[in-house]
Amino acid sequence: FVQRYRAKYNAEPDTFAARAYDAMTLAAEVIRRYGPTRSAVHDGFAKIDNVPSVIFGKFRFDTQTRRVAGAKNLDLVVKDGKFALWDGKGAPRAQ
Repeated sequence: FVQRYRAKYNAEPDTFAARAYDAMTLAAEVIRRYGPTRSAVHDGFAKIDNVPSVIFGKFRFDTQTRRVAGAKNLDLVVKDGKFALWDGKGAPRAQ
């Protein structure tokens, strides 16, 4: 994703670009597996699973929350020149 984005736009992808890419990947996979009709897409979102993601690894759609299911976000900071989990105390900042 990143290499293709850089080649096409001559810029670094931001979070919005990555999330938009994942959303379209999910929608395209639903249509590919279940068909392009409104009912097929609706039902397909309830069934789809194990879709590759540039942000979350493999994911699925939760019809109850209407969000990606199983996604985990980690807050990272740079500590001693390496990424580390942020402990939630104070404002995260590079050290």
